[in-house]
Amino acid sequence: MIYICSIIDNPDDIEKFNMLFNKYKNLVYHIAYKILDNKEDAEDALQETFLKLEKNFSKIEDIYCSKTKNFLVIISRSCSYDILRKNKNEDAVSYEDNADILIAPSVLDEIIKEEGYKKMLGIIENLNDTYKDVLKLKMIYGFTNGEIAELLGITKRSVEMRIYRGKAIILKDLTKEGYYAER
Repeated sequence: MIYICSIIDNPDDIEKFNMLFNKYKNLVYHIAYKILDNKEDAEDALQETFLKLEKNFSKIEDIYCSKTKNFLVIISRSCSYDILRKNKNEDAVSYEDNADILIAPSVLDEIIKEEGYKKMLGIIENLNDTYKDVLKLKMIYGFTNGEIAELLGITKRSVEMRIYRGKAIILKDLTKEGYYAER
């Protein structure tokens, strides 16, 4: 923590970071431990999560809002899975292959506007974490694909495919529910 605070030069930001760390360190540790089942690895994930947070600290507006908490959960899971993969030397996450579904980019945006923000959040929450995390970072937090790739430790191409596949799943679900008729 001393290292991180030495990177942040504004005294108000240092105080804000300390408050954020103290509020969420137990949550981040718990998530990491649940995934890694190892105290030392969970501590590493905790440290890595807050290092990544420091790089994107300007995006944190309110310490106590659910957006901040969700952001830390996503980053914590990502850091934990990175450590798990590194420790096991294998890919710990399997991906569903929906590459054959084509979507016009404006269709989902149109549905999002029609159904409203809360409906879309509910649909995103039901997705697999692989797609949910990327879509939340993109659609809710406003990160670019490059920023998401850096945060999650994956390639930009992987981010693009996860967004594409996640939107395809959402569109498929909305079609089943009768919210959208294929043209």
